[in-house]
Amino acid sequence: MPVTDIDSDPWGSDIEEERPGRELDNSRLLTALVMWFHPRQEQLGVEVFMCQDIQVSAARRCTVDLCVTVGMPDEQVFTAPPVLCIQILSRFEPIATTLRRIADYLSFGVPYVWLIDPTRRTAIVYTATGFILPEDGILRTQNPDIALPLAELFELF
Repeated sequence: MPVTDIDSDPWGSDIEEERPGRELDNSRLLTALVMWFHPRQEQLGVEVFMCQDIQVSAARRCTVDLCVTVGMPDEQVFTAPPVLCIQILSRFEPIATTLRRIADYLSFGVPYVWLIDPTRRTAIVYTATGFILPEDGILRTQNPDIALPLAELFELF
């Protein structure tokens, strides 16, 4: 995934990253996530956005697979951290690129980042203090309290 200096972009774009197209499993999992979150938005008190641009620093934007906010942001490109960013592992993106993006989200102030692997049907939860593999198979956040069972997610997959 090429990363460019914004000042040298001949097109005048301020988007620094390009993301390759999605493979089938990646796209299906993204759809399953939207299907799981959408009917629960009101109950959880959240808004859910897929493929949203987030300005993680003055010189860097990332496109998150799915993010969750409390309340409706009033900007096209988010400049305040969501409460949750979800990345779907892609076999076409180097793991170093994915880990850099996760580090960007955490440095930006996102409290929870979930990395979900559609092939292995597993996930890792990243926070500012480290990462965990949810042993009970449930991805969680606090404030708001979200509990997404991986088994339930993959039933939609």
